[in-house]
Amino acid sequence: GLKASKRATHFLWTGTNLNDKDQNFVFYAYDWDGRPFSQTLAVAKRDSALGVNIPGSRPDQWMQTARDPQTHLPLVLSRARVINKRYVHELHGLWEMRNGALGGAFVSVERIDTAARRVLVTEGFIYSPYSPKRNLLRQMEAAMRTWK
Repeated sequence: GLKASKRATHFLWTGTNLNDKDQNFVFYAYDWDGRPFSQTLAVAKRDSALGVNIPGSRPDQWMQTARDPQTHLPLVLSRARVINKRYVHELHGLWEMRNGALGGAFVSVERIDTAARRVLVTEGFIYSPYSPKRNLLRQMEAAMRTWK
């Protein structure tokens, strides 16, 4: 059901391109400096990669991690875990279009490729303003857990 895609350097975005129940996968990588996973770094790298590669319809719009309006902290939960015998860092949270009305849920999984000294990120995000999102996101999480 993936119908649209965008490729850039160390970045791939593919999705269903639907007006409702839209499911999107994003793959990107960034250099690993040897430090352990952190929520702060993961959100900063996410906002950087998606801000450049997923623009809105106007120049002042781009995709970013949603933040609490009072504290300005990102609306995410993170945890380290083992999936398919690999140590990963997982983020669950909300995304929004800066200066726009779009938003939704996302899940992101980071893993380290020690040989290439890169962090590989797989993300799924939903745009479904008129439908429940839980099952859509769980479908994406299940698919993400099977990728190697």
